[in-house]
Amino acid sequence: MHHEHTMDEHRHITPELLAKVEALYDQGLYLDAFQESQKAGPLHEWRGAEGLILAGRLANNLGNPRLGHALHFQASRRHGERAHVLYWRARHMAGRRGPLAAWRFVESVGEHAEFTAGQRADWYSLCGNLQAHFRDFDAAEQWFKKALEMAPDHRWTLIERTYALQAQDLYEEALAMAQSSLASQPFYRPGVQAAAHLLTLLSRDEEALALLRAAADAIQSGDILAQLAGLQIELDDQRGAVETLRRIERFWPLADKAQRHWLKCSQIDAAYHSGDIADARARLADFKPRRKGEDFFVTLAARLNDGKAYRRKKLSVPFVRQHWVTCMPA
Repeated sequence: MHHEHTMDEHRHITPELLAKVEALYDQGLYLDAFQESQKAGPLHEWRGAEGLILAGRLANNLGNPRLGHALHFQASRRHGERAHVLYWRARHMAGRRGPLAAWRFVESVGEHAEFTAGQRADWYSLCGNLQAHFRDFDAAEQWFKKALEMAPDHRWTLIERTYALQAQDLYEEALAMAQSSLASQPFYRPGVQAAAHLLTLLSRDEEALALLRAAADAIQSGDILAQLAGLQIELDDQRGAVETLRRIERFWPLADKAQRHWLKCSQIDAAYHSGDIADARARLADFKPRRKGEDFFVTLAARLNDGKAYRRKKLSVPFVRQHWVTCMPA
């Protein structure tokens, strides 16, 4: 008698498959990792602490942070005492409830006995990140030193330190830190994104473009392409942005509503500013605002369809850096 496959069959992902998927993930080959992962069924059916955490991380890089959070939340509910689950719970808590709630949780956990060296380094790095949010940079640096003592070659610690340096407006030092994370893996995605962002803060836009373009060709990251498209739009390379945005769709096969909406808005912008009015009009045909401020697109659609000739005027506004927790640029 034949039976349909059930979710139970995917509750325990083999260690061999997990290792293959994680190895591809670590190389930034997210599509290849996704294809390999399908041997154990859809990501939303994965079970087990290691499986849920890895599936969530992969979903985040395939355009579906909503699914990624849901999988990590499941891991927290089902395996809340596991060392690496505690880390991801703390990270999500920082993102959703703020650094103070996350710090209180971290303090309640303390030194977990099951942490591996790498997991302990991640934990210490997170502590440093949270202290940087509190502007206690001396304490943050002590946590980062502990993390590097635990795992000297741990790239993620360098990325967390980059954030702390940037928060002090130490952009050159932060860039050097981000670039050092690329020493052993030139297209390590978090390092590429951090370095490219810091290059733009230092007005080294062409270097940022070159880095993002090289990474976009070397790894399989929709997030890298999204950052590249944003910079191209900012620098008025609208045709380049149109092509980059087109490429993103392939690398976000699991894109959720929010990501698809962002992509649509960006494609409308780039099409209009590149002079492809027909494409902009077609994309606006079924556009529905999702948040405050997007009525602009409704107005744009009306004007593109009313047959009138409008003159475009572009204002030259210089960049002013908005510093730490300010309500407006100084």
